[in-house]
Amino acid sequence: MLSEKDNALKEVNSRLEKEKFIPGNIRDDTIMKALTSFTIKEFFCIYRFLQIEDDLSVDNKRRSIDRYFMFLVKLRTGISNEFLSVSFGISDSTVSRDFNLVTDVLHDKLKLQGMSSQPKMR
Repeated sequence: MLSEKDNALKEVNSRLEKEKFIPGNIRDDTIMKALTSFTIKEFFCIYRFLQIEDDLSVDNKRRSIDRYFMFLVKLRTGISNEFLSVSFGISDSTVSRDFNLVTDVLHDKLKLQGMSSQPKMR
């Protein structure tokens, strides 16, 4: 049987997990669209379609989907790195590194899909 202290700690951890600023905690399409321009379903469908999970899993500290979510929030809202660092509970430099990583990965993935932004020279 768990002690009262262990039960209290479990409850606190559960509450903190529910309050994290991650895509899985957003239950309202209006909020998700305000943050990313996509509905919840669109967000997860595009994430799966791009197949970027392995490419964004450079360490075990942050989930790839959270990096992608933060990238879209920054693109959609133009919020500063400092504000994102507070919202996501990471350092300003991590925001910058994650944003650059997602940019590079998406560029490579979209280029492979034939969606390069550069015109072809003839």
